[in-house]
Amino acid sequence: MLLDLERAEAAWGICAAKVDAIVDCQEDAERVQAKKP
Repeated sequence: MLLDLERAEAAWGICAAKVDAIVDCQEDAERVQAKKP
């Protein structure tokens, strides 16, 4: 059972990192769009 918890926590961390990367990418794209005349 402990192994299942560790796997779930690892998967959660990977997912959170992917979400953070997507948010960063979207924010960068919005900044670029805002700079265009």
